[in-house]
Amino acid sequence: NINEREIKLDSCNKVRELLKKFPKQELVVYPTPLHRLKNLEKTTGHNSLWIKRDDMTGIGIGGNKIRNLEYLLGDAVENKCDIILFSGHLQSNLCSLAAAATRKLGLDCISVHNDDSPKILEGNTLLNYILGVQSIYIGEVDTDERTRQVEQISTELIKKGKNPYIIYNGASTPLGALGYVDVISKFHE
Repeated sequence: NINEREIKLDSCNKVRELLKKFPKQELVVYPTPLHRLKNLEKTTGHNSLWIKRDDMTGIGIGGNKIRNLEYLLGDAVENKCDIILFSGHLQSNLCSLAAAATRKLGLDCISVHNDDSPKILEGNTLLNYILGVQSIYIGEVDTDERTRQVEQISTELIKKGKNPYIIYNGASTPLGALGYVDVISKFHE
């Protein structure tokens, strides 16, 4: 007689086996802790509320996008890419997290911001500077124009003999989503 927990464990094991087919760069310090939110339980009347502490992933400023980046950068390394392009607004957490991750892997990177160049380096712009990121500021343009300019930069890099990899859509891509599948598959351990 198989109980519900055994079925869940078997399903999670099958998912983990499928995930092994995708290249991944181990960036996260596993496991990140779960913390119970007792005060919120009292306030909301819900029992057993927990939060996964992705601010404690061990890379840069932390955050859930590092899980996406493990698979996206795994793909980049597998494809022998030598420079990573990513984009976001001036204080984008993704840009700082991607910068820290690429530096950990010894890769060059360019961060493209749809903002004007800052007058003062602070917050994530300061972190990017400390990490030695090449930042390009393209002014206040929409996301589509920013993406077009990132692709243009990629084309220019290819002409110079580089092999760029673009992280699109804030790392929220089908391949990046495997990071969330991965973490969920570990909850039943």
